[in-house]
Amino acid sequence: MNDANKLHATERLNEAAQHCHAATVLENLLLLNAENAGVHVAVAKAIPAIERLVETAIRKMRGGGRLVYIGAGTSGRLGVLDASECPPTYGIDPELVQAIIAGGDHALRHAAEGGEDDAAAGIAAAAGLFPDDILVGISASGSAIYVREAVKAARARAIFTAAICTAPDAPLLDEADCAILAPTNAEIPAGSTRMFSGTAQKMILNMITTTIMIGLGKVYGGYMIDVKTSNIKLRQRAVKMIATLAHCTLDEAEKLVTQVEIHTQNPVKPALVMHLERTDYAGAMAVLKAMDGRIDALMKKHGLEV
Repeated sequence: MNDANKLHATERLNEAAQHCHAATVLENLLLLNAENAGVHVAVAKAIPAIERLVETAIRKMRGGGRLVYIGAGTSGRLGVLDASECPPTYGIDPELVQAIIAGGDHALRHAAEGGEDDAAAGIAAAAGLFPDDILVGISASGSAIYVREAVKAARARAIFTAAICTAPDAPLLDEADCAILAPTNAEIPAGSTRMFSGTAQKMILNMITTTIMIGLGKVYGGYMIDVKTSNIKLRQRAVKMIATLAHCTLDEAEKLVTQVEIHTQNPVKPALVMHLERTDYAGAMAVLKAMDGRIDALMKKHGLEV
């Protein structure tokens, strides 16, 4: 069996799957698991480019910029997923990390394959960007016209752009300021970029937002210290974090959270400052403002540096 489709690298045939239709369920599961192992190798090759994007994003976001993903189909859905998980994890404003998908919200649940060919819509999507924003185009083959036109339109306005692709021949890589290539194995089935390509893209998106949030001071000692206490589980997490980092009892941490929640649903950092500096909420917020929202220096001052 020969793969005659040479349109894009994402369309090539994975020869290991040529006889999958005659294989057992176990054999196919083992095959998919083995092929997925190559995703980590592919993503590792992209780390230098990811580093460039993250460092640029941290700098721009400190100055008021936003991280904006744009994609179509699977790539667009993965962008929406990553962006939507940032507010509950890091307690940020939903505006800070956004995602645009070809076809709009309807495309999240229903295929809107024609949307990736809509050049005008891509240009229009980029029109709402601000100078300090960062636009990240996500496209496995890098051929989605919607994404390419959005990236080109943004770049023409000197907005920093990046491309996340898994095909070495992706044209989008040459059209963005920062080219992030994770060359994954041929898909099973051929052309189904929801598989290895999608896994690689999700890994990269998670890496991008996680390292950005660490850089913005949203993570300390491995803890999500800006967590929003919007449910019982997250409130309990906040209490345990405070007790662990401040070396106080759970009861003390619980009382601190109760006091701070009158003012905010992001209690961890203010509560830590209140406890360590023996101050009230207003005083704690003044300290945090002076420290640019980070607690590194405070923890070091009190001999509690992780």
